Amino acid sequence: EADHKPDPHTSYLSIAAILQYPLSRGSVHIKSRDPHESPSIDPGFLTHPFDKWLLVQAAKHARKIMAQPEFKGVILNEQFPGPSVNTEEDWLESVKKGVRTQYHPLGTSSMMPLNQRGIVDSHLKVYGTKNLRIADASILPIHLAAHPTMTVYAIAEKAAEMILQDQRRHT
Repeated sequence: EADHKPDPHTSYLSIAAILQYPLSRGSVHIKSRDPHESPSIDPGFLTHPFDKWLLVQAAKHARKIMAQPEFKGVILNEQFPGPSVNTEEDWLESVKKGVRTQYHPLGTSSMMPLNQRGIVDSHLKVYGTKNLRIADASILPIHLAAHPTMTVYAIAEKAAEMILQDQRRHT
């Protein structure tokens, strides 16, 4: 089970099924004008049926990989989801219990047209403001198939360039 506590005196081998391009969408909303109040965050995990189906297939495939002869003698038993998980319903429940974030959220302030629920324009300016820009992973409307650090560096460099260009125009 997802709440299974590993024995600290035992070695484990894990395989992770990670959904890089989820169709599910969450939301982040400001709750008040108080900047110290945390926003309302709903990650929206598994709200799209395709995401559920795909993760179930990936979990089944992970079990097949771990059942290969090369792992015999290395893997003594399956901890999660457990050998009793076999039906589609069981698989879906195990996926729901095990789903976690990759801790690289993005897309909460997507750079898209306003009429498509975008938050920032192509100059990284927040719609409806004059001088507020966003220059981080939140402007990316879809997930990356890689660690986001280098992309965020590129966004920051581009933002710095845009700010300097704006300053030159106004001086």
